[in-house]
Amino acid sequence: MTYRTNHRKDYHTEAAPSKDILPGKREIDIYIPFLHIGFEINGAYSHNSAISEVMYSSKAYRFLPKRQTYHANKTICALSSYELDFMSLVPLRDKEDNLISKESVKLYHLWEHWGFQKLKGVIKAKLRVFGSTVYARSLNLRPSSFEEESDLQDRSHVLGHARAVFGFGLYTEYALITRISFRRSYRSAFYISRNISYPETHVLGGFTRLHRAGIKYIKSQYPEVTAIITFDVTYLTPDHFDSCY
Repeated sequence: MTYRTNHRKDYHTEAAPSKDILPGKREIDIYIPFLHIGFEINGAYSHNSAISEVMYSSKAYRFLPKRQTYHANKTICALSSYELDFMSLVPLRDKEDNLISKESVKLYHLWEHWGFQKLKGVIKAKLRVFGSTVYARSLNLRPSSFEEESDLQDRSHVLGHARAVFGFGLYTEYALITRISFRRSYRSAFYISRNISYPETHVLGGFTRLHRAGIKYIKSQYPEVTAIITFDVTYLTPDHFDSCY
């Protein structure tokens, strides 16, 4: 596999399945050792987490849905620096009762129903391959409108538009390039609902500048708020979500 970074340097590395990272010889579909990242290719049917314990395919094969924690657990096990039990996430130990070290791998899940262009955008972003790079300090900071937010999210985010209380964007003279939006939970906390950039565009320092603007706004307009939470909910279960507050 060959790809080119923004620094105009070619890297050659092997991208192949790996059964040496996860417990029980579970496989990472595409593993890139040089970058310590992996990609899971998830079919919407074969990787569903339906409530029904038994399903049948169009050819009447017996089919068992994935557990609702399957994808979250696989991500956590890959990211951990120690081997974990896949079901309980309890660290495993060797015969001398020592923790078993392993390589930490960032695992990204790709779903077939996202569409080719968005899938390609996710993969290129994780490989740090961008069509253009701009500095946040060269852009204009201002609140972003609902219409601008919706258009950018539909273009760039695999889940599309998300509700938000407010958002800030970094603009060129003519267009919104990157934005952040915040949503309030049912408790006294705000969390980031989206942080996205225009496709194939890397904004250096963009998140830091937008995040600071958001925090400043929350502190001035919502003094009663007790927590501001930043995380990617893609791999978290509802239990993880509740425990963050």
